[in-house]
Amino acid sequence: MPPTCRKGGMMADSGDGESALLLGGISSQTTYDKTLWNLATSKYSWERYQTKTNIVEPKARWKGTLCRVDANSVLLFGGSDEVEYFDDVWLLKVSTKERLLLFNVERG
Repeated sequence: MPPTCRKGGMMADSGDGESALLLGGISSQTTYDKTLWNLATSKYSWERYQTKTNIVEPKARWKGTLCRVDANSVLLFGGSDEVEYFDDVWLLKVSTKERLLLFNVERG
């Protein structure tokens, strides 16, 4: 099943040359999303990307930046949920399906 319609999602090449990752966005019902999807570009088929359980995940957001940094890693920076603007940096290890918080500024 493909992801729901959305705007402001973030997309990046996954590094394997055969797929792309889609994260977040806002649906037509103004619901912010934090689901990560994988698009197999050769077949144009979607799969929900399950990261390892019991790990910290980024908050649901839209309008952030997602980019591949090497063959196995994708960075997520910032975004917003219209209440809060994020300046956190997350690293997703594609092959091990781990998400790691690299940097977060706590604002007072």
